[in-house]
Amino acid sequence: MTQIALETFITFRELEAGSFIFSPAPRAVNNENGAINVVLSDIPFPSGVPSPRNSLTVVYGYKDAVEEMQKQYALAKSTGMNLVAVSVGFDIGHQQVGVTSLSELPNILFLNVKRCSSEVQGILLDGVNELAANEGGEVSLFDKASQLGNRPDLLCDFVRTDSRFSHIAAVCYQFPSESPRGRQVVTILANNVVSVSTRGVCPFEVQLPIDALLPPRGLGTLKVA
Repeated sequence: MTQIALETFITFRELEAGSFIFSPAPRAVNNENGAINVVLSDIPFPSGVPSPRNSLTVVYGYKDAVEEMQKQYALAKSTGMNLVAVSVGFDIGHQQVGVTSLSELPNILFLNVKRCSSEVQGILLDGVNELAANEGGEVSLFDKASQLGNRPDLLCDFVRTDSRFSHIAAVCYQFPSESPRGRQVVTILANNVVSVSTRGVCPFEVQLPIDALLPPRGLGTLKVA
């Protein structure tokens, strides 16, 4: 098992004991026997970028996480809110070193679009362009892998449904941001989460959107090259 660290956050203000307001809103807030459980939602997406369905999108990479948390801490402070940082430990199985080729796809659970071969990136681009065309209306065809972060909803739909990718547990890509290199994020598709921890004063329990995720993925008896 290879575990990676993913980052997200919850921004809140406590009105009175057991009563909170959140911004952005979590997926759900449940009160069970006096215990408050907050179900994580996606990190904020850039304007006009649709979020994938039945998933959880978080920040990936040390530099990306630091930049995002600094931004969110400043925003929370300016609006009188509190911020709890949430770290998610995620099992990616076999850690691929170097470029991921089409023949190596069956051996990985974590698909990093940027580190895929041109052949794999081409398959992803063709799949997303086809799904976009099926939506009807004007379609802007993507010809670069870096553009896939503009339609992560279609990217993840293609990964879920194409037999070459359907075993994938999480997809890493970049979407547009104020950072020149874009923000690196991961969309979790399957519940390969092994830990959830918080930093900062957290007056509630943090939960994953379990019902939205696929069952845990594993390589099983697949031979790792």
